[in-house]
Amino acid sequence: MVDQNFGQGNVSARVYYPTSLLSEGPFPLVNFMHGWFGRPSNYDVLCLHIASHGYVVASTAGTSGLFPDTVSYARDSRAILHEVTDASADPQSWLYGLVEAAGDWSSIGHSMGGATLGHMVAIEPRVSLVIG
Repeated sequence: MVDQNFGQGNVSARVYYPTSLLSEGPFPLVNFMHGWFGRPSNYDVLCLHIASHGYVVASTAGTSGLFPDTVSYARDSRAILHEVTDASADPQSWLYGLVEAAGDWSSIGHSMGGATLGHMVAIEPRVSLVIG
C-alpha cells in the first residue's frame, strides 16, 4: 500500500480477516509486527488464528538486517493501520466494511516487533492494547 497519511511511501503488510464471520462485521483491527529477520508470512498460522476469533489483522512487513529500525517499523505499522481503516470505508476496496471505523486498535509484537511497541503507542493514540 502507498501511505496516503504520513508519507511513509510504500508499506507492505498481509491482511487477514475472519472469513467465517463476515456477516458479523465490522471487526476490531489488530496490528502484528514480526520478529528480527522475520517476515509476515512466518506468522500466517498465528495471524489466521487471531482473525478467526473476529479480528482483522494487519501484519506489517518491517525492517530487517543487522540493525533494524524500530522507529521506522512503528511508523510503517501506524501507516498500515490507517490505510486498512481508510480502505474499509471505501466501497471500491475489497476491505470495505470489514474494520470498525472508530474503534481502538491493538498491536502485537514478537521479538523485534515487541521492541517496537513502545514507539507505536508513542505515535498512535488509537492503539489501546499492546501484547509483547
